[in-house]
Amino acid sequence: MVVHVESQNTNDHVEDLWRNLKQDEYHKVLTSVSESTYKRQPLGRSCIRGHKLPQYMTDGTYRHGVKTCDRNEDAKRLIYPLGNSIVENSHDLHKPGEQKRRNYNWPVDPDNTTFGVKGEIGTMGRGGSAGVALALRMNNSSDDRSTPEERKSTVEIDLDKVFGKSTCQGKDSAADCLGHTGDIDTKEDDQHEDDLGKSLTPGFRNVETSRSFGCPSIRTDIPKYERSSVADLQNYGDDCNAAYLLRPSLLSSLGLGDDEFVRPRLKEDLRKLVLNCGLVDEDEFDCIFHQVADADGRASIEGFLSKTTSYLISPPTPTNTLSNSITIPQYSKCTGLKNEIYNWRGQQIRYMACGPKDSKHTVVLLHGLFVNADTWRHALKDLGEAGYRTYALDLLGSGYSSRPMPDSPEAKLLNSENGRFYTEEVDVGQDSICLRSPIRENVMLGTASGGRRIAKQIDLRHPLNSCYNFFTWAEQINDFTHDIVFDGVDTCQDGSLKTTSLIANSKGCIVALQACLDKPEYYNGICAIDPTYREMHEAEMKFKVVKGPIVRRFQKMLRNRGHGLYNFVSRRRAIIRKLLRGPYFNHDAIDDDLLDAIVEPLNLQHSSDIVFDELSYSTGPLFEQQLQEMNDNPDSSERKRIWVVYGEKDPWLHPKRVDSLMTTPFSEGGKPVVDRVIPIENAGHCPHDERPVEVGKVLMDFLETCKAS
Repeated sequence: MVVHVESQNTNDHVEDLWRNLKQDEYHKVLTSVSESTYKRQPLGRSCIRGHKLPQYMTDGTYRHGVKTCDRNEDAKRLIYPLGNSIVENSHDLHKPGEQKRRNYNWPVDPDNTTFGVKGEIGTMGRGGSAGVALALRMNNSSDDRSTPEERKSTVEIDLDKVFGKSTCQGKDSAADCLGHTGDIDTKEDDQHEDDLGKSLTPGFRNVETSRSFGCPSIRTDIPKYERSSVADLQNYGDDCNAAYLLRPSLLSSLGLGDDEFVRPRLKEDLRKLVLNCGLVDEDEFDCIFHQVADADGRASIEGFLSKTTSYLISPPTPTNTLSNSITIPQYSKCTGLKNEIYNWRGQQIRYMACGPKDSKHTVVLLHGLFVNADTWRHALKDLGEAGYRTYALDLLGSGYSSRPMPDSPEAKLLNSENGRFYTEEVDVGQDSICLRSPIRENVMLGTASGGRRIAKQIDLRHPLNSCYNFFTWAEQINDFTHDIVFDGVDTCQDGSLKTTSLIANSKGCIVALQACLDKPEYYNGICAIDPTYREMHEAEMKFKVVKGPIVRRFQKMLRNRGHGLYNFVSRRRAIIRKLLRGPYFNHDAIDDDLLDAIVEPLNLQHSSDIVFDELSYSTGPLFEQQLQEMNDNPDSSERKRIWVVYGEKDPWLHPKRVDSLMTTPFSEGGKPVVDRVIPIENAGHCPHDERPVEVGKVLMDFLETCKAS
């Protein structure tokens, strides 16, 4: 015999082996599990666990201490009754259909009458009373109201004794009424249940008086296409509802609904409506529209009227306090020139000016990414001393200019993408302003080797709908040119148009080209110094399908979690100096004045949000695409004078690609899109600051050609 151990002798007993067995903790657990037995007891009996129970509970007939009633039914039948016993138990043994004596003063005897008449045929089970229960029991279980058939019962009931009383006319029994015997209704009246409540005529439901559900249209001044019955609200819902019938719109008689007042409209469409009504003048319209326009540059009539009411009641008072005001040093440390303020759409724009105010030739300088107007410290003063009235300004969000939060309502109002493009949902008709699609397809671009390739699609819109885009900056430059450079007057005394020259670096080159595309009459030429080809743009990205999602995820991570890293880097001049050694080939140009000019603005309020917003700008216009839109034109009179200057050591430019702008046309049979391409030796991305003398000579030659034009 074996019990967890092998027996050494056939005469050994289990108890002796068990008593002498030495077990460890593991075997004790196994033994406990294997030797444990739980004896299941019958339902309703106590388990035998060795307890001493009272004598009366040890009897085999004991059932939980309570003797059942005399029905001879055990607990199981009480919990799960059979047949109609549950009805009998709940009705004190009264059979179905049998009246219970409640001592009412009725003219019938409940003992002899079931619902007014006692069955006369046979005995149906209990009590021998058939009653109406058998009369209501039909042979066919299906009840199709569209095909009436005679219902037969096993009991004949006296027609004078229907539910205990004689009917008024004595024609139809209860069985006939409930069983629907006989051809009482016509086929048209006897519709199927699925068709109940539906109109029998197609087209505009419930218009005919014969199918108006007993109620004609409530109003007679509603156009026919809006007429309907109140019943349609609960039967269909695809016609005009009851609420509209009871409270129609004010102009329903003219066929106009509420959607005409809440539908967003383009700015020019809304301008025509408002000005024709004489509600406000043009200046007031522009002010109100900017406050109510959505992200797509559209507004509804209702929204505009609501804002107009509050505007006319309490018009805004003029104030000298500028939004997002920033403390600006009185003078620039780099140039020694006074810092001026230009109030643009409620934002402050820092700029500097140099040169004679009465000069006939003016120049506007545009800075690059993450820097400001102080990087023009050499060219600004050199051109001014040469007799040119020269301006250098900070773009919105850069330097000492205002920098509203990218997702703030104030920033959304500044976004110049509003109303510039049309989308697939907007119908551009003959009366609408001429808009262009935000998508450019099959755009010819350059390659690093100087060749050409086709970008299938370029989306010109900012992916985050931010105001920090090239179209907003272009409008800023155009307004600055008109208000400051031209002093609000576009023409000279002899009636000729005033023009100015644009000189830009890096991202400022795309801003300059876009400004010239928007206002070509303002400018006589553009000199692009190391233009950015925007390597993070979707059209410039290799393996976009793979790299695109990774780049977007990294951009989002910077926007959400990169502020701590930005604050750590932007406050340390040593780190900024090392970072500048990337774009600057001439490290001697990275002096303390340049560091002061860059570090201080980078630590102003909202700087990190704007920097990460610009790093997420992976769409928008491209330099080569803009050049084609401007100068890829057989009409030489429509072309603009464009020079390109670049540092040969620029880490972000491919010399062959830049040189091809002057040698290789973008279209078959076309002309080069630029007039000259000039490389600067031993210079990086900012040759105007690294090699100011060499670049200064090129700029003088460029401006001389602009004078001649």
